[in-house]
Amino acid sequence: MSITSKNEGFTLLEIIISLGISVSLLLVIIKINADIIGDYCNNSEESILEDNFDNAMLNLDNLINGYLVSDIKVENNKITIKYDVDLEKNYYKIKSIYLNNNKLMISTINHDSNGMSSGQNVILNNVKEFNVYIKEALIYFEIITDSGESRIRCI
Repeated sequence: MSITSKNEGFTLLEIIISLGISVSLLLVIIKINADIIGDYCNNSEESILEDNFDNAMLNLDNLINGYLVSDIKVENNKITIKYDVDLEKNYYKIKSIYLNNNKLMISTINHDSNGMSSGQNVILNNVKEFNVYIKEALIYFEIITDSGESRIRCI
């Protein structure tokens, strides 16, 4: 009677080595995915902040360059814009752009057939500074956010 030895299956050492390689690859893949997700979250937050800043600048451009603007005054880093809605009936709007508690605000006063009304709106949050500069006949304003981003516009 002869006994033959068949090597079927794996030894314990082969199983441990293959498990070690598999776990190492799995950890590398998990680390790469975690980095990708973290970068995505950071990029989306930065994108949202930039979009808000861009929207605020567009709103300010529309307010300042409106077709009914009759007068623009600057006083203590505050821009006041007067709009003549109807000259015959003496209807007008006054909008003031200023910084209040780290928020860029717009205050509106309406004078029309209903009398006087007023309101305030937040244009941009997390604003560190709002500076207005006058150089000869030009008016510049600068907005600096808490994150350090700065933009300057000429009126």
